[in-house]
Amino acid sequence: MFQKVSTDITQEDKDLIFNTCKEISNKRIIITYGTAAMTEIGQILKEIKNKTIVITGALKSQLIKETDAEFNVGFAVASVQTLKPGIYIAMRGRVYSWNKCHKDMVTGQFVENL
Repeated sequence: MFQKVSTDITQEDKDLIFNTCKEISNKRIIITYGTAAMTEIGQILKEIKNKTIVITGALKSQLIKETDAEFNVGFAVASVQTLKPGIYIAMRGRVYSWNKCHKDMVTGQFVENL
């Protein structure tokens, strides 16, 4: 669809993501997105029913040698095939409901909301 740093994504881009996910016939969707804004895109997509949408990304850019990007995408591919319909974040071998986690800005890790 497009490649942008998440801080450069406009409301028009977000609307395009929502409309594309809603309108395509695919029941399983993976979105790569900036980790700081994953829950935000989950909030936007929450109205989509009967589809499994997995949002993933990398804590370190894919341009860095020791990135987690490839692992996270592979994990998202496995996750999207086994999860019930809903919106999820898949990072570092863990899956969270989009609204039950957040990125800890100190550690950079995703953690469950308390």
